[in-house]
Amino acid sequence: MADDTHIRLIVEFRKTVDMNDSDGWTPQLSMIKTSSLNPAQAHHIANVCNSVEKFRSTRLANQTSVQWIITITDTRDAENIVSKFALDEYQNLPDMMTATLTITLTRY
Repeated sequence: MADDTHIRLIVEFRKTVDMNDSDGWTPQLSMIKTSSLNPAQAHHIANVCNSVEKFRSTRLANQTSVQWIITITDTRDAENIVSKFALDEYQNLPDMMTATLTITLTRY
């Protein structure tokens, strides 16, 4: 029987913008891209994310989702991680310096 499980991949870059409003709130710039994956692709991406050094990555999980929050230094650093996903739509990443890369896999 074929596995009909669908997995949603969400890749988000988030960076704090260097300015505060009058109430002290600091805005953030965020860029998000989503894809639908099969279980084999999701397993491969999970292995890539789990291989990131533990001192710069946090992993959160529940019954249906797993999320990695990874500190990156620049776009090239992010490309070194995301290029291992083997997904063409993630070849042109936005330029970012000292950002946070959040990768989420959710079963639906």
